[in-house]
Amino acid sequence: MSVSNFIKQNFALSLGIALPVLLVGGFMLLAAVPKKLGPPPAYAVLFSVQKYEQTSQPYNVDYIVKGGKLYARLTERKNDYGNYKQELFRFEGKTEQLEKIEPELPDTIGDDKSREVLLKEFEKTTISTASKSPDGYTLENGGYRSRGIAGEIFGGGRGRYDSRLRHEKGYAYKIPEYAGTPFYNNLEFIGWVTQ
Repeated sequence: MSVSNFIKQNFALSLGIALPVLLVGGFMLLAAVPKKLGPPPAYAVLFSVQKYEQTSQPYNVDYIVKGGKLYARLTERKNDYGNYKQELFRFEGKTEQLEKIEPELPDTIGDDKSREVLLKEFEKTTISTASKSPDGYTLENGGYRSRGIAGEIFGGGRGRYDSRLRHEKGYAYKIPEYAGTPFYNNLEFIGWVTQ
């Protein structure tokens, strides 16, 4: 008996086997298809990530925007053991390039308990702190994403933390891991580079 005759004679059985296989295949295909179906973000996003440092830093650093310019707020440290350091990043959605920025900061904060320093790397740029970019993107902090139903059933792969720029119409651009290290869920939005 040929396959086509078997299918004709056992149409309901064939449909009962084929439909779940097609549904699972369809879901796997949808999960694998990138969601970059719209135009890439026109504006770079700045964010910081908190990282624990074993070595003592001379002061604490936070990044703030005042008058469209980026400043490092330096504050006095209250202890002598390891501390959390804010690392600064810039993500260009057009090129999908992630850059870690090492700003030029003073060696000490002096006698001040707090001081704000304009970052020379951003003197000629304008930064907007609006939660949504002018072209409709928002920074979506990394939430845990499982390895999917196939990964759960057959093993392999790993869960991950994906941060992304998501457009109000639904498409998204994933922010790559830095040096193979996921950002987990501690991204702190700073602003959009508008000029």
